[in-house]
Amino acid sequence: MKASYSPARIRISMGLAACILFGIEITIALTHHGDWIRNSLGDILVMPLLYSIARCISPRKPQYGWMLPLGLLVFSFLVEGLQGIRIADILNITNPILRTMIGTTFVPTDFLYYTIGILPTFIPEYFLRKKRQCEIVSPVE
Repeated sequence: MKASYSPARIRISMGLAACILFGIEITIALTHHGDWIRNSLGDILVMPLLYSIARCISPRKPQYGWMLPLGLLVFSFLVEGLQGIRIADILNITNPILRTMIGTTFVPTDFLYYTIGILPTFIPEYFLRKKRQCEIVSPVE
């Protein structure tokens, strides 16, 4: 029997992945200050975190497997660019949690880390799209 696509299964697995990744990100933020793990690994892991959240919210099959990861990458580049113009200061954001979420430091290497972090998200997109193509092509039983 062929396993069918299940939005509920996608939501549960992506929600679980998001919770685990969020826990790791919080642990990194609380325990590592100014070292490679916080400055680099945190930026790499944020991309799969954002992907998991997006897939949990919208578990539908992708028509184009590259659109969601590419959109998240563009979003992260935009946020990093806004950090470069010091958007938190421009908007006079003083809440430390909000400032941490938005980011206050522009680091050009973050673009590389975001790109590295988004690469693994293309794998589930590829297989979801492949499964969709097989269901469209295969005859109805």
